[in-house]
Amino acid sequence: MSGDVWIGLVILSVPTVVSLVLLRNLRIVQRAASWPSVTGRITAVSVRAESRTRDTTSVRNLPVIEYTYTVSGKTHRGSRIHVVANAGTSAKVDEALARYAVDRPVQVFVDPSNPDASALERDAPLGIAAMYGVIAGLFLAGLAAAAFFLDLDRNMDALVAFFPEGAEPQAVFFFGLAGALTSWIYWGTRAEARRARRWPSTQGSIVHSRVESFLVLSGTPGATDQRVRMYRPFVEYQYAVEGRQYHGARLAFGADTFGPEEGAARRVALHPEGSAVTVHYDPKHPSNAVLDVRIAHNAVTVVLIAASFLLAVYFTHVGR
Repeated sequence: MSGDVWIGLVILSVPTVVSLVLLRNLRIVQRAASWPSVTGRITAVSVRAESRTRDTTSVRNLPVIEYTYTVSGKTHRGSRIHVVANAGTSAKVDEALARYAVDRPVQVFVDPSNPDASALERDAPLGIAAMYGVIAGLFLAGLAAAAFFLDLDRNMDALVAFFPEGAEPQAVFFFGLAGALTSWIYWGTRAEARRARRWPSTQGSIVHSRVESFLVLSGTPGATDQRVRMYRPFVEYQYAVEGRQYHGARLAFGADTFGPEEGAARRVALHPEGSAVTVHYDPKHPSNAVLDVRIAHNAVTVVLIAASFLLAVYFTHVGR
């Protein structure tokens, strides 16, 4: 297979996998639509910290809602919020904690074929019909992108007509999109950091502090080993807001810090395990917290954005 075909297949695989996962979850929601409901009662509410490890470790807070309900005279216990496991619960932890208070009566949806299987919520985020539309649109967009790359050379030749003589459209699109995406992320981060300056703070403590390593592609064509080992600091802290314990791992706004081992080790040394730390948290969503309200690598990010757009202009060959 040519390189363009492989690129097209890789591009198509992403929306295909996402669409299949969404379809699976939507089928679960559709089956649960026929579940009967009973009245239950909340017995316990807490927050659970979950560490996720792929190349590097991250931490998220999940709401734990425990409840009891009765079916045919038998008492059952449940803790699932949505029929689709963890559907949005990490992003809505604070809303879930506020909605489900201890001793509050709740509607519990129960699987008639297995009364031990239950959930407090079963709705699709946008409704069933809209979700099918989203899935179809996502797949068609991926199909269009894959088709573009399957005949990349001819499509690029067609685009040359819209550029000045000698321009390199592929480079223009690459650096232009890179600059636009980085700008979008950067300005969103700036807005969040600006809001965070007004956040309240509380005392917390460091529970884990270590240097983690991972492999990245070196980008050196023809190299025998194109992977380079990089290092980043991982600092997990805990803090309490209104009697509830939360965990966080964000040190500052912006991109994660990674590079040589010495730099990561210096960051870790600033936060030894067991040490006290000031945690800034969003008063509306206390699970959203940070140690430093400044933006990490602010100047570097601005330079990267400017360089991306300058390179995009350079490859148009305007004025050359």
